[in-house]
Parts: sequence; C-alpha cells; structure tokens
Amino acid sequence: MSEIKWRFRHYQLLDSTNEEAKRLIDSGETEFLVVSTEHQTRGRGRRDNAWYDAAGKSLLLSVVLKDDFFPINPSLCVPVGCVMALKNLGAKGPKIKWTNDLVYGRKKVGGILIEKVARNRGVFLIVGIGINMDYTDGELPKTPGLPPTAIAIEEGRSCEKSEIIEAVLNSFESMKEMTDEQLLLCYRRHLAFLGEKVRVKSPVRYPPLARPESEVHGILEGVDEQGKLILKESNGGIVLLIDGRLLPADLENPRLRE
Repeated sequence: MSEIKWRFRHYQLLDSTNEEAKRLIDSGETEFLVVSTEHQTRGRGRRDNAWYDAAGKSLLLSVVLKDDFFPINPSLCVPVGCVMALKNLGAKGPKIKWTNDLVYGRKKVGGILIEKVARNRGVFLIVGIGINMDYTDGELPKTPGLPPTAIAIEEGRSCEKSEIIEAVLNSFESMKEMTDEQLLLCYRRHLAFLGEKVRVKSPVRYPPLARPESEVHGILEGVDEQGKLILKESNGGIVLLIDGRLLPADLENPRLRE
C-alpha cells in the first residue's frame, strides 16, 4: 500500500497537463499532485515539440514532486519508473531512448518532459508523461524522427490508463528503497540502441566546445552516473554528451529532426 497520499485531478480537456500543474501550484497545491486528461490541445515535449494525441487514446499526466524526491537524476529515474510500471503490468517493453523517450525498436511510444519550477512553497518537479495507448496501425500521423507507435499495437492488447498511472506512482515510490547503483543499472539495462551506431543532432558536449556542432556519430556505450551519454567515436575517442537529439544511424531520412 502506498505511503504517499496522492491527490488526483482528472479533466476531459486541457491545454497541457504540465501547464495545469503549474497553475495549481500557483493556487496553493504542492507535491504529490497528479494531473491527467483525456485530451490536450497544446501538448508538447522537450524543445517545445508538439505532442499529438486523439481524445481518449493516450495516457497524459503530470506528477508534481519536490525537486529532491528522486535519489538520482530525474532524467534517469522517470523513464525507468515508466518502464518498470509497464513491465509490472505484464508488458514486454518499452525501452528508453536517451534522454527521455520510450520506444519499441525504432518506433516511439512515449515522451517525458520534466520541468523545475520555483515557488514560495519550494522547488518542484513537474513530471509530464505522454504515452500512445489505444491507437491502431495508420491512426498516428507521421512525425519527424522515429515513427510513432502505441502500446496496443506493440503489446497486442489494451491497458487501463488508471492501472498504468497507479503502477507509475508505485514505481516512483519504490525508488526510495533502491540504491543509486541499482537505479543506474536498471536504466542501462533498458537503454535502447546500446552498442549500436547512432547520430546525435545538436549535441551538447561535456566539457562544452567553443563552437557548437550540428551532429556527432558513434557507438552508444551507455550513460554515466549523472545521465550523460557515453559515445565512442570512430577514432576510438570517448565523448560525453549532456543533451542532444539521438537517432539510430540507419534512420532512412537523417535530415528529419525529432
């Protein structure tokens, strides 16, 4: 049984669950708030990319937490929590595409947007999660980057959104009992394209370069303890990346952006 008293707000229609969460924080709400909706009119992912959904066919939620809730980098913990939740419900996937996407093979099923907001009552994380659920082949529009897919397509069955939300929250709570090493191992175990050739568009290196690059190529070797991507270039050199748009190197149209 959960030790946290989660508070739920569900809507038929919102502009964005993350934006509603911000409004509710401004009106006095605090951590452990869960905002969900059947449809968003202005859903977005990282870098303000638009997020498509058809009413009732996607899992759309935002979870408000204190900024120190997770033991390690939230960008590692949140996707692990989503994968753990689905697998605990009997799903065979998905995997994690660095930094914050959920994929089946070379198809994207979900995205994560984590925002930090500072208010008088403290600093909060707004964890936005969008997962394509009950679509059939051909219903999802073509998108730049990886083509979209859905849980129903990949798993061959539907899942109750309420069950997934509960499983995600339970996974977040369970991380309090996990060591940093266990969490990092879990992330690495579910990392997509591990050992494969990838390209990373608009990469941000660590340490940063004086002049930005448009793209780097290499073998995906894993992630470090802070969530930086470890990339092995053709000359054998190791590159650490803080950010960037990762795609498999054999994607048919490399000019497409995510």
